[in-house]
Amino acid sequence: MAQNLLQNHASSSHILNNNMNFIANYLNGRVIIDNKRFLLSNQDLINICNSMTKDIWGLDKRKAEEINIAKFFGLNNRDHELIEATVYYKPRRELNDRFILVLATKNQRDLAWKFGHQKILHMDGTFGISNKKILLFTLLILDNQKRGIPIGYLLFSAAGDAQRTSSSYNNLILKELLLHYKNKLEQENGCKFTPKVAITDCDHKERHTLIEVWPNIHLILCLFHVLQNWENKLKTVLGHFKGHEIVHKLKNTIEPTTVFTQIIIDAEAFLKNKLNQETESKKILIIQDALDFIYYIRDYWCEDLAIGWCKYGRIIAANLLQVPLEQIPTTNNHLESFNSELKYYTKYSFKKKSEK
Repeated sequence: MAQNLLQNHASSSHILNNNMNFIANYLNGRVIIDNKRFLLSNQDLINICNSMTKDIWGLDKRKAEEINIAKFFGLNNRDHELIEATVYYKPRRELNDRFILVLATKNQRDLAWKFGHQKILHMDGTFGISNKKILLFTLLILDNQKRGIPIGYLLFSAAGDAQRTSSSYNNLILKELLLHYKNKLEQENGCKFTPKVAITDCDHKERHTLIEVWPNIHLILCLFHVLQNWENKLKTVLGHFKGHEIVHKLKNTIEPTTVFTQIIIDAEAFLKNKLNQETESKKILIIQDALDFIYYIRDYWCEDLAIGWCKYGRIIAANLLQVPLEQIPTTNNHLESFNSELKYYTKYSFKKKSEK
């Protein structure tokens, strides 16, 4: 009964409550009959789960994760599908070492050439797929129907001394994994794999990695993440007061990036002039907060980064790809949606596998 409930993804508390009710209603409260114990504990449920995992996946959860992973991706692996899809695997052997895995099926690699080479590559990371501090970066393309299709997975473990998984990486580890992926594609086809444009969120490490791997790539940013950052900053410095006009003006600028500097200079001069003329203390504070937002845009979002979020940057991308501007994506929503679905699948995959 407990195993059936676990296969249907019932919670431990629900199973234990059912067990208590069963004992009360059908066994007259007796927990041991003929030397058989009917009262379940949390440890019993853990043992049942471990037994199910071993039966279904052939894994012994009492062993270290490294041993179980090696069973799938190590030298003794006999699963031909996994062997074919494993671009690169390096086990974690020491505390400060990293587990590294690059996956892409033959079909995904073919799709990379068809819809990624000389086109747009989407890249994004997510950190909620495992409780073992595993980071996943997914590569994705859009097909002719604008459907997002993942074409590669870059997985690696957090550094041994990491407190937070999300901050436990740099562009060096990303570059190493991306190069393994790129080299595999090029070895199979005998020519360079070169996306012309890539879209990411606001992660500088992702952008740095892409530029190092493909120095001539044109980078654009997911506008959803950009505007989310700006809106959060506006709320912090201005609260419910207005201040969105400059946001609209900046993101829709179709002139070269030198124009951004002038927009910022003009806005700063305007606010400073207002500040010098104002005498009411409440309004002075509002103007000072508006200046803080202007400085935030100037110091963080201008110069090289500006080309990634403004309309002018997307015009450049359209010209590079020789497509209409409206075909250039403004967000990474396809990949965000995929990551969300992947987390859901990861959470419930054990249930699905158990039911088969």
